Parts: sequence; structure tokens; C-alpha cells
Amino acid sequence: MHYRIDIKIGGNEHNWRRPEILSGLMSLLESPHCVAAHLATACGPWSAVKFVTDGGPRPIFTLDHVDGIPEATDIEQRLIDGALADASFVARAFSVLAERKAQCSIEHPVGKGRDSLMVTTGCELHATLMHTSSVAAALAEHEHVCIEFDRCMTDTDTRKSTQIVATPRLGSELRPRLGVLTCSLGVDSSHQHSDQPLRGRDGNGVYRTVASETYGPRLCELLARAMHAAVVSSAGGVHNAAIAQAEPTVDAPPKRLSTADATEFKPVNPFAKDDSVEVYWKGDKKWYHAVVIDTGEQRVTIRGRSLLSSTIQVHYTSDGQKLTHCLHNNMVRLHGSHA
Repeated sequence: MHYRIDIKIGGNEHNWRRPEILSGLMSLLESPHCVAAHLATACGPWSAVKFVTDGGPRPIFTLDHVDGIPEATDIEQRLIDGALADASFVARAFSVLAERKAQCSIEHPVGKGRDSLMVTTGCELHATLMHTSSVAAALAEHEHVCIEFDRCMTDTDTRKSTQIVATPRLGSELRPRLGVLTCSLGVDSSHQHSDQPLRGRDGNGVYRTVASETYGPRLCELLARAMHAAVVSSAGGVHNAAIAQAEPTVDAPPKRLSTADATEFKPVNPFAKDDSVEVYWKGDKKWYHAVVIDTGEQRVTIRGRSLLSSTIQVHYTSDGQKLTHCLHNNMVRLHGSHA
């Protein structure tokens, strides 16, 4: 069973900076029934954009001050304290899972500082979540691997180079799926996206980084397949061997993924007819109860890629409407699952 802990979905009831939520979350991670976790914190406090001298906020973490700059303003110190709380949780979670031989991954933008393979002029002091004392100590204690890839090859309109630090077995499954994804803009005519840096605001006043905060269906599927394969291969046993048959075998490292490759993945619909569900309407900022009356698939185009999306047709109990929703861009949960 998959649990999604996301403050954008659960509000303060998913805020791990609250002691009671952190305690419950750590209990879940410490349970022998928890076989894997993927961790992704807010990356804003460590954004390389802060090193651009355009009048915006200054860096609050640097390679010279990995746990926060000295003489920070009150606002900066609050941001530093919150970010360090996130880093402490990530370090604890990774350590707990690594010690239990469970699978864990941490996602964060690639560093641009002097110790990075992608060092960028003006960003030589750029530090990331991985440089904080707590996370660095956890990684020094436990074996791990690093995978770097460009998210424009999965789900963003800009390059957005990304790093995932993972436990070894999970890392070995992520490498052939994500590690081979490097931006081919200007080389492959089928690969098109904006070459504008992720800095500043767009014409509507929205920060350009916002669009890449959410994982798209392609990246979610690649992460899920890697995690599933890692869990199955590490567990063994007749039951898990049977489950493993659902995972396609790969005899050679895959080539760079193209638009055509994306159509080969067939989605699995998590809902069934007669399921009692709740559908989130973003405009109303409210969940509405409905009953699933049919399921299916629909081909959709996402950033130029043709994908199959699972669909559900539902009957809303509040007004009797019958509507069909794609699952790649709608939030649906089983009724009562949030209790």
C-alpha cells in the first residue's frame, strides 16, 4: 500500500514539522512492514537561483555555511530553521530505512557549486540539502549511490537537472531508468522544450520554478517501477517471485527514451467499479464524494508525449452528475482513506 505524505494534499495533518506528525511518520518508517520510501523536500531554501544577483533573495545556505549563513535576518533564520528541520527528518528517515535494509531515495536538484560536476559560474558556493550536517552524516554512515538526470526527459518544460541519492539496491534499479536520461535538446529533433532558465516570474507573475515542483506521470512511473523491482529482488520468496513476473525484464541498458517509448507503458487503474471515492476539485478546494460506475483508459498528450491515462467514470452523490476523470491530472482517493 502506498501512503502519500504531502502538505499540499493533507495540509497541516501532513506537516512533518509538527512533533505529533513527525512521531507518527517515523513510526511508519520504523515498521518492518514499510519496505520503501521516497523523500522529496522543498528545494527553495537551497535554490541556485538565489546566487543570481537580480535583486531577489540572497543565498541562506552556502558551501562555507552548510547549516545556514551567520547574521541572518529574522525572516531568513525562520527559513533556515525550517529547512534544517526538513534535513533532520530526511537524515533520520534515510538512516532508519538503510539500517533495516529497506529501500530509500532522496530527490533534490543537482548542486551547482565548486564540488559539483555541473559547477556554474557565479554559483561556486551553492550548497544543497545533501551538504547539511545531518544529511551528510547519514550518507557518510550508510552506503548509497547517486543518480543524476534531466527532468526535461520525463515531465518538465525546462532541463531541471536532478539528483537522487538512494540505497544501493534501489540505486541499481534507478540507474538504467533515470541515469540514462540526459537532455538532448539540439541533438534529437523530437525533443523540444524551453531553454529559458528557471528563474524569475512568468508573464502572470508566477515563479517559473512552480511548474516543475510536481512530478509528472512519466517520472512517477519510472520511480515506481524502480522501487517495485528493488523491493521484489530484495525480498525473495514464492509470493514475491510471482509478483516479479509483472516487471518487464531488461537484457541491456535502455536507450534514451523518446516520445515513442513513452507509449509502451500501460497504466494500472487503482480503482474498480462500485468503489466509493472522493474527487478533489481544485477550483472549489474541496473533496466531493462519488461512486465509480466504470473504468477505462484514454490517450492524452502531456508536453508533447503520447501517454495512456487511466480513467474513472463517477456518479457524484451531491448533485447526481456523471463525469469521467483522467487519473494523471486529477486527485482521487478512496472514501474514508484520509481518516
